[in-house]
Amino acid sequence: MITKPFTKQLQAFVLTALAIALSLFIGRYINAHFALLPSSLWGMLVFAALLATPLLNVKESEQPIAWLMRYMPLVFLPICVGVIEYGALLAEVGWKLVFAGCVSTLLSLLLVARLAKALLPLDRDSQRDE
Repeated sequence: MITKPFTKQLQAFVLTALAIALSLFIGRYINAHFALLPSSLWGMLVFAALLATPLLNVKESEQPIAWLMRYMPLVFLPICVGVIEYGALLAEVGWKLVFAGCVSTLLSLLLVARLAKALLPLDRDSQRDE
């Protein structure tokens, strides 16, 4: 016989899973029309909004979310297997990837600094008068 607490927990898990799935679906819909952020980030924003409203009970959602977070590393297991499987290739060309990442980051920072300096000129004389 199913006890009430188990039924309540199952209901909380199902409602939380549906809320997360609905948030991701809405995030994909928003991303299709406004591609400013990835759909997963839109989904997280929608889910945060759901948690801020009385539509989703935060207390009931804590346990299912904690359970999901506990098993989240299993999602990244295929990435680890890929790194292990292609370890020799990464050892050969990995430095090129790191170098390209560092150079592109530095160039982006330099470009933003130059644009900021050009578009936002500082008028130090007017600041002294104030």
